[in-house]
Amino acid sequence: MKKYTLLLTIVLAAMVCSPACQDISGLENDVNSLKEKYNTLEQRVAALEKATSNIDALQAAVNTLQGYDFVTAVNEIKEGDAVVGYEIAFNKAGNRKIYNGKDGAAGKDAPVIGVIEGDDHLYYWTLDGTVIKGADGKPLQAGAQDGITPELKIEGGDWYVRYGTGEWKKYGKATGDNGANGAAGKDGDTWFSSVTVSNNSLTLVLASTGQKIVIPISTDLAITFTTPGSVTTTPGSTVEIGYTITSATGAAEIDAIPTSGVKAKVAASGLTGKINVVITAALDYQYDKVTVIVTNGKSTVLKKITFNNGGQIIISDVSTALLTYRGGNASFNYSSDVDCQVAIEQSAASWVAHTSTKALKAHTVFFSVAQNNTSSNRTAHISVWNPGVENSADFTIVQYGKTGSFAVTYTGTSASAVSIQGSNLSGLVDWGDQVEQWSNGITHTYAVAGQTAEYYVNNLQSFSLASLSGVSGINVKDINI
Repeated sequence: MKKYTLLLTIVLAAMVCSPACQDISGLENDVNSLKEKYNTLEQRVAALEKATSNIDALQAAVNTLQGYDFVTAVNEIKEGDAVVGYEIAFNKAGNRKIYNGKDGAAGKDAPVIGVIEGDDHLYYWTLDGTVIKGADGKPLQAGAQDGITPELKIEGGDWYVRYGTGEWKKYGKATGDNGANGAAGKDGDTWFSSVTVSNNSLTLVLASTGQKIVIPISTDLAITFTTPGSVTTTPGSTVEIGYTITSATGAAEIDAIPTSGVKAKVAASGLTGKINVVITAALDYQYDKVTVIVTNGKSTVLKKITFNNGGQIIISDVSTALLTYRGGNASFNYSSDVDCQVAIEQSAASWVAHTSTKALKAHTVFFSVAQNNTSSNRTAHISVWNPGVENSADFTIVQYGKTGSFAVTYTGTSASAVSIQGSNLSGLVDWGDQVEQWSNGITHTYAVAGQTAEYYVNNLQSFSLASLSGVSGINVKDINI
């Protein structure tokens, strides 16, 4: 029995091993084919994950522009030494990742989702630079209230796109130049033409639309809003807008300043509360608004609340120019194809004057600001608009009250704010080419060495200076105490 068993084993081994041992190329081809299919699948998954991540990040970014969220930190995503994207920490939405660069694995036919700002100052989704429209023919809004987020998937080697609960629509090949497995094809489309991170903002420029999105990075002071969606804006109606403030000091003051067509009252409870807006007359959509000012003694945040004729609430940032008590000039840019009109609120007309406008497609509007001889800060609200356009562009000039001041001359091009020791200090630094809120540790870069910065700081009755490296001189002759 053992003899026959041994003979059978030898015969079977010869039958199995003999052909394969002589030629295993077929088996190697099968293995390579499996590897190629696995790599292609891996590429598809990676491309889909990055595209979906970019859409989620864009949705969160639009929410910050509309006042529903804010960014607390931005960190680089690296592959080796190369920066391939950024991880953005949103206060409400959590962490979101954006990927920039060439996604060759996605193929040249990968869909590129973007957003673009409409004439109503709301943001709308785009596909390859073209505004996406729903079944009703209206553009699809990107935003926290009424927004619909596009979805992507890869099935059978093809990209599919869906909006909301609509049907999946085939878009294009997901692998290679013509969908052939095993080849990465041409470089995939870049979602962002540039991504710039500074100390206080993240700037995204979308490649498909050219839309520039500037997201403030706020760890010191921020405000988010809760709105009821579409509202009635007829005279006599009331709108309630909730808010939440985040402040590094643990406290903040909030004020709501309405124009003539509306009334506004703040009901605050610590760092949360409500802004009750009463529509008192037929709205002038070019002008009527509520400006919200939040301050914690160190920083100031300004937001604008407007309404369009569809009953939607629009919350946006207000461009702000900071000036010292000495006054001077301020300017703002405003994009328009025709001449624009300028309105300065009546209470500021005595100290702010519109001096000129450079009538190009991108207008620059200039103002002169008189000296402020009081100890109180003051604010001017300015509207610029085109006839026939529903919503205006709004700007704010904030001029600080008279403070103590001194000048510091720097030896090089890199300047660090001198450290001022004292109690309840706040104020501005006029670097000569830029004015910003003063705080210990801020820095500035000059184009030319040997420049002088002027410090305007409240409560300088008793103070001391430190961190004087790179300083060639201090002028204390004009300290006003």
